[in-house]
Amino acid sequence: MEKERSHDVVNLGMALLTTFVHNDAQGYTAMTKDLPGGESEAIAGLGRVGELLVGIIAEMLGASKEESVHRIAAALAGAD
Repeated sequence: MEKERSHDVVNLGMALLTTFVHNDAQGYTAMTKDLPGGESEAIAGLGRVGELLVGIIAEMLGASKEESVHRIAAALAGAD
């Protein structure tokens, strides 16, 4: 059960990060609209940091941000 919840959290995190990489404000808002006050802003701050890290990884790999997000997701999926 704990492992399943951990996967759900990782999946949500990757979905949120993807909204930043794609500049998808509507998608981000849809995923965070029901969060208690302040949490959406905190997640947005972390998302911006994540987006910067994706950019750094993309630059290091010579890949697009989208490809880097896919590689990160694959690495997390294989980290069991």
